[in-house]
Amino acid sequence: MTGPTGLVQRVSEHLADLAPDLIDRGDLVVIGVSGGLDSMALVHLFAHGLGMGNRVVPVHVDHRMRAESETDAQWVRSTLATWRLDCVVRTLDKPPTTEAEARDQRYSVLEQVRREVGASWVLTAHTADDQAETVLFRAARGAGVRGLRGIRPVRGDTILRPLLPFWRSELEAYSKRAEIPWREDPSNQDVRFSRNRIRHQILPELEATVPGARRSLAQLADTARETQAGLEALANATLEQMTEKGFPGSDLGSQRRSAGSGGTGETVTPVHWVLSRQALRALPDEALALVCRQLARVLGIPLGRGATQNLIDMVRRAKSGTTMELSEGLALERQFDSIVIRDRRQPGASPGGQVDEVVVEQGVGAAVLVVGGGRFHVTWGPEQDGRDWVAGFPEDAVSWPLVVRPWKPGDRARTKAGTKKVKKLLGEARIPVHLRTKTVVVLDASGDVLWIPGISASVVDCPRDEANPVYLMIRGETEPA
Repeated sequence: MTGPTGLVQRVSEHLADLAPDLIDRGDLVVIGVSGGLDSMALVHLFAHGLGMGNRVVPVHVDHRMRAESETDAQWVRSTLATWRLDCVVRTLDKPPTTEAEARDQRYSVLEQVRREVGASWVLTAHTADDQAETVLFRAARGAGVRGLRGIRPVRGDTILRPLLPFWRSELEAYSKRAEIPWREDPSNQDVRFSRNRIRHQILPELEATVPGARRSLAQLADTARETQAGLEALANATLEQMTEKGFPGSDLGSQRRSAGSGGTGETVTPVHWVLSRQALRALPDEALALVCRQLARVLGIPLGRGATQNLIDMVRRAKSGTTMELSEGLALERQFDSIVIRDRRQPGASPGGQVDEVVVEQGVGAAVLVVGGGRFHVTWGPEQDGRDWVAGFPEDAVSWPLVVRPWKPGDRARTKAGTKKVKKLLGEARIPVHLRTKTVVVLDASGDVLWIPGISASVVDCPRDEANPVYLMIRGETEPA
């Protein structure tokens, strides 16, 4: 069993691989802390074991999903106060209805606090046990190599999981020796939830039947991650060789950008491509499927087994002139011996200060938003200026920053009666499909759509006596930029 000093050393070495010089630079870090064993051990490791006490910002999110949640929040805050740490506690306005929703909102809050305090990273306390459970769960649901990568050690540019190689038993031993208190969430014992049943029943039974199964599952995630990286590199190289026009090639990584706030995926700035159909057809089905999936990933769209097969059939058998809609505004077309990808969404930054996403903070600002080939002039501040569309947002009633961007399939808008798909609202407003690419939405920091200018009113009311409203004003040009 590794002692406290040994675990600190191993965590420090692992951290040096994930984020070189993090400790030497003394970067400010936000740590999500629930009050459970794993997160309390993580805070203690960084604040005391690694000596970063003054650079650690613990954050507890009260989801209000249990009657005792407020008591838990108070306990976390008071316990960390004895460690001379000031814990940030954020309470959600509305309790999530599912574990997935709770997770998304939790990450959104952590990211919001990270921006507020100017921290470099958000740290979470995922362990090797969590990794094994995730891989088993995904394998049971038929995940491929990409899904079997499990929990990523680093996600994007801001999320770090420094405890992923370490087992919960190691953290428990460390916590007992360091006299670290923790609280058990009773909902974690409820085997009605799939994750808990895997943790408390299925994995122990599997471990008893196949000794070492838990460790092998965690190692499988590492193998899958290495394999997926290799496959993507090969697929990118293959696509680049087959491209007659437009493929970004080695610049692919630089074209990626984070999707929305709170979100768990990435989108990519697509380009107009022309691929050699002859070269694609020369690939065996298995290799063509791999290339098609990578093509879809670069374009930022999901592609399941059925859609992959449809894409293969399109490449192999479609007549010249045949078009396949990959997503709204994005289509693949066969033109004689070429496969043409047409992107009518036109995302990405444009010359002259034009952007495809506007981040609105409290204060005063202006930007030109490019949407569907046209432009929207976006301004905000404490006073209205007569723009076509205007909405007022109380500073204390909105999760900042707001984001103005083009509508995306899957977006959901908050309404007085609950949430509704933006696509459905566009249909109810009788907006033609070819004009929907020119629709903009306004989201808060949690990713909820608050306002669809020109389509539906803002769900947030600005009281007449509001002392410090932020008015968001948008004017669209009738002709494309």
